Parts: sequence; structure tokens; C-alpha cells
Amino acid sequence: MYLYQFPLMFIALSHISAISLLVNLVLHICGKFSILSYRIQNITTNSNVNLDSVIKEFVTAHVKLISTANSINSALQVFLLVELLQTTIRMATIIYMMLLNPSGSFVSTLTYGLYISIIISMLYLYSFIGEQLSNESMKVSEAFYATDWNNLSLHNQKLLLLVMSLGRQSLHVTAGKFYTFSLYGFIDVMKTSFGYVSLLRTII
Repeated sequence: MYLYQFPLMFIALSHISAISLLVNLVLHICGKFSILSYRIQNITTNSNVNLDSVIKEFVTAHVKLISTANSINSALQVFLLVELLQTTIRMATIIYMMLLNPSGSFVSTLTYGLYISIIISMLYLYSFIGEQLSNESMKVSEAFYATDWNNLSLHNQKLLLLVMSLGRQSLHVTAGKFYTFSLYGFIDVMKTSFGYVSLLRTII
């Protein structure tokens, strides 16, 4: 039995490592977006300054961050789709099992409760990093607008307007290109899980 269950330890470690890698990568990108927004907000607004080189540096950094975020999302969206489906089904099944045996032992109730808490925490973690990435990516365009553009020359004002229109892109963490992880999506998934519970109670 020990030999049979020994590989499960490595599966669990691989799963935790994949989740940790995803969270760290997305939060790293969010930090980069935050730094870029701060640098944009502190542009020198002297009308005699030509912002061409400065804007070019910011646009290059922004495009690189967008490309990196899209690459990470493309590489992990299948993994996130599997996580989303199995998390929803597992949570509904375990809640239904608890409802079937309301007079169960304290140990089993505690075990089920901890397991459900872990599943909900993982789902909330995915939704949190998705919400952070979306917010931080939008702040870049807002940072250009927050600059003191009234003191800039007409050429630099047009340049800022062009960059704002081109850079107004919100990035997301998605699961299979059809579900976007966000805090609103987290609430919808919870509603779906409890809908599964109601369906199981009606059918079985």
C-alpha cells in the first residue's frame, strides 16, 4: 500500500509547484505593470521636453509586458481549465456527501470542511491574480491620462493621446479562452457549484 501511494506525493508536489509558479509569474507581471505606471505618472511635464524617446521606452516596455502576460496565459490556460472544472465538481460532490450524512463523526466533518476550504482558497487565488492582472494592465493607460498633460506641447499631447488609445488593453487570466478569472467570476463559480448540489439532491 505504501509503494502504491508513494507516487501520489510527487503528484501533489507537482501540483503545488505549478500553482506556485503561476501565482509568482502573474504577480511578477503585475509588479512590472505597477512600476511602469509609476514611471509614467512621473514624466517630466516641461513643455520644452521632447517625449519621443521617453514614450518609445515606455511603449517598448508595455508591449513586452503584454507579450509576456499573453505567453503565460497561453501556456497555462489548459491547466487552468482543468483546475476550474475539477474544482467545481469536487466541491459540489463533497458538499453533497456532507448533506447526505449530516450526523457524521466530527473527524469526517472536519476533514470535509478543511478540504472544501482548501478548494475554495485555490479558486479564490486564481480569481485574485486574474483580477490583479486586469487592474494593473488598465492602470498603464490611466497613468498616461493622470500626467500633467496640460503643460505639454501640442506635439507631446498628441503623442500621449495616441499611446493611451493604443495601450488601453485589459489583460486577463483565462481558462480555455472562454472563462476569465476574476472576483465576480469566483462568485459565479460558487453559485454553479451549489447549483450542482441542488441538482444532485433532486436527481439522486
